[in-house]
Amino acid sequence: MSWPNVFAARIRNLFLRNRLDREMDDEVRFHLEMQADDNERAGMSPTDARYAARRNFGNVESMKQQCRDWRAVTAIETIVQDAGYALRMMRKNAVFSLTVIVTLALGIGANTATFTLVHGLFLRNLPVFQPSQLARIDIVRPTGEELGVEWGMYQQILSQQRSFSGMSAWVPGHKEAMADNEGALRFYNVALVTGEGFQVLRIGPHLGRLIEPYDDVRGSPPQGWSAVLSYSFWVERFGGDRTIVGKTIRLRKTSVTVVGVAPADFQGVTPGLNPSMYLPYQIHPVLDGDTRDMDYGVNAIARLKPGASLASANAELSVLQKDIFERFLPPRLTHAPAFQGSMLHASPAGAGLTSFTGKYRQPLFLMQGLVAIVLLLCCVNIGGLMMSKVYARRHEFAIRKAIGGTRVRLIRQFLLESLVIGFAGTALGALAAWFGSAAAVSFFVDPNQTERITMRPDTTVLFVTGVLAVCATILFGILPAWRAGRAEPGGLLTSRTISAGRRQIAARAFVPIQVALSLVLVAAAALLSQSLIRLRGENLGFDAAHVVTESQPFYHQLPQKDDDTFIDVYQSMVDRLEQLPGIQSAAITGNLPTEPGVASRFQASGAQNSSDALIAYNHVGPGYFRTMRSRVLAGREFERTERSRTVCIVNEAAERTLFSGGQPIGQSVVNTTGDPKLPTAPCQVIGVVEDARSRDLREPAPATIYFPVTKEAIPVHGNFTFLIHATREGDAISGYRKAAAEIVPSIPVMRFATLQQQIDEVFGQERLIAMTTSFFGTLALLLSAIGLYGLLSSSVTQRTGELGIRLALGAHRTKVLWMIQKEAFILLAAGVILGWALLYVTVGFIQGMLYQIRAFDPVTLLVTIVLLSAVAFLAAFFPAFRASRVDPIVALRYE
Repeated sequence: MSWPNVFAARIRNLFLRNRLDREMDDEVRFHLEMQADDNERAGMSPTDARYAARRNFGNVESMKQQCRDWRAVTAIETIVQDAGYALRMMRKNAVFSLTVIVTLALGIGANTATFTLVHGLFLRNLPVFQPSQLARIDIVRPTGEELGVEWGMYQQILSQQRSFSGMSAWVPGHKEAMADNEGALRFYNVALVTGEGFQVLRIGPHLGRLIEPYDDVRGSPPQGWSAVLSYSFWVERFGGDRTIVGKTIRLRKTSVTVVGVAPADFQGVTPGLNPSMYLPYQIHPVLDGDTRDMDYGVNAIARLKPGASLASANAELSVLQKDIFERFLPPRLTHAPAFQGSMLHASPAGAGLTSFTGKYRQPLFLMQGLVAIVLLLCCVNIGGLMMSKVYARRHEFAIRKAIGGTRVRLIRQFLLESLVIGFAGTALGALAAWFGSAAAVSFFVDPNQTERITMRPDTTVLFVTGVLAVCATILFGILPAWRAGRAEPGGLLTSRTISAGRRQIAARAFVPIQVALSLVLVAAAALLSQSLIRLRGENLGFDAAHVVTESQPFYHQLPQKDDDTFIDVYQSMVDRLEQLPGIQSAAITGNLPTEPGVASRFQASGAQNSSDALIAYNHVGPGYFRTMRSRVLAGREFERTERSRTVCIVNEAAERTLFSGGQPIGQSVVNTTGDPKLPTAPCQVIGVVEDARSRDLREPAPATIYFPVTKEAIPVHGNFTFLIHATREGDAISGYRKAAAEIVPSIPVMRFATLQQQIDEVFGQERLIAMTTSFFGTLALLLSAIGLYGLLSSSVTQRTGELGIRLALGAHRTKVLWMIQKEAFILLAAGVILGWALLYVTVGFIQGMLYQIRAFDPVTLLVTIVLLSAVAFLAAFFPAFRASRVDPIVALRYE
């Protein structure tokens, strides 16, 4: 019989073991009975015949074991037996096992959730053909910010480049309203793509076809506008109906014909921002109702030709750059100091477009480092607990070696127990990561965004989780297993008291490492939390908590296109809102403080020695400062009928910049750049308001000039934003819905958000880091407490005899209590010293994230040490108290 057949038969026998054992018992019994019958016929008595048959047959159990060894894979059977024994030991020590499993689950779950975000947003390649050949073309500022390109620039590059086999343009974040399953208008995330988009990616449809060049025609293609549904939207909205191809979907301004469904694994070119539908790029004037033929800025994705490289592509772009910038960018932009050094640049796009998460790259990778430290801390903690368990079970291991157990078998046994615990912790951690990644991704969502980012662990992440489990198992299991294998039968005759002190040294070494890692995490959490508190405690110059915002797409939805009528509709909405109960005031604004602002150059008209200065500006409606609760320090704010560009309001910073602290009321300000949104004639200052912080809250409030809302200030593609001041957010939302239903019932309502939510979104990076380090710092404290408690509890158990002798000889219980506590504080001191060294090395990584606080703030570090001391005291108190309550008689019997 060949060895493959033998091996297959043995594997099969593993699953038939009980039946084969019964058959073997029957066969042995048959042989013994036949031999006994032969012996009786030879003249023996029945008793002697049976004894003789057994003697001739040999050791029955040994024979059975030889048969079992032959018919099966012994190693597998042994592993199965060891696994069963490990499960029984876990059940016997349920509290210990649960503590270890939960500890490991926290470490693996946190790592899996964080890696899910890092992998999904930055590392995972698009599911397309050879993603490494994809490149994105952007205008890149010296700061690393990627700006995309204008449509004309894209066409110029497309016509002149020689490094790419194909180019496409994408607008991944367009919002479009359509009816949901209940018939109500709702905004969905739609991606606009040029006709070559899917050809460049080289992906095929799940159903029907994808967008082709003949679908993307300026004006209207002969066959009408085409649409491709995403797989998830097709399933959720249309129930996976395969007859959807060829049917028509009604959008706000037009109808589109579904020509296909994208593949299930393709979720757009921007990770996490999943489009519901893909439309041709040239449909955008129809969607916007825009007769001015304005084009969007686009994200350009290209595929390198065989043999071409990014270096050669960038060399080619550098040659084209000067001409393209001069033709398509205004001089006021190219000559601006912030734009100097900007260049056309091609960068890898295999992972898609990640610009919208660029600001989170640093905190995410920092968070991945933190959770890696937490996993290491978990393994150190579990290693210490498992080491204590080895000491508690050393008599068991010595007995097993005395009756023939090998050292390899004992090591394998303990490693297998660690592996069972590791798998259990991994399963629980993966479950926690499934929900944890969904919770953590909320930090990456603008509060005004209607489509939520979805991010779940995939096969790659689960593979990494499995690798983490194996590595964690080896980390926390190898040293205890090695110690278990060294157990000697002579240990049975050794006093617990004599051997405990010597053998606890290795376990005690884990505690200072835990304390040191905890000190680093807790100190970092304290510093970053204080930084966030100070940032949020800054005076913003407005009331963020009670102002609700709503930006509704009026301009392209109103049947009237007269600009004055357009502004009248906004004013009608404001007037109606202020009449509703629960709403104190309302207004409109061109830009929120949390949005990127616009600036131009201004000069005080008629002032001596006055030079122009770069100052931010905004267009606001009547009641803006009353609604925002910004103080008017002098003069007045705009009146309801004031739509003239001959008046303006300045903030304190603009007053200092333009008027050198003099009286600005009645003075004039003139724009020196010819910006069409600003008046060409001087405007009279009618008021001074307090400074309001802008999006960059770490910087002082910018100098700002406010102009009244006029038809010249209407955004080209945007809309004014409503501001509603109400005590309760619900009153503002319900009031707005009622006013909109009366005045503009045909326009869908978008997502509401308070200014506080938008401020929190601005603080997204700080909040993410502060909350993460606080969570992991608290977790580190908990793990250190568990490790210290486990070690001291084990120490007390093993020193029971010693403690009993001390008490029997007259030692006071308080002295015993202090003796155990002293051990804890010695370990704490060693950990603090090691932690100081680690903190000195790692504090540089967070220095740039702090606001108005030093990295080595003495108060923060002192509080951290006091907190660690308190945790160590509590963790050591209960084992020490139990030690001081030991009955000397019971302790001596125990020894």
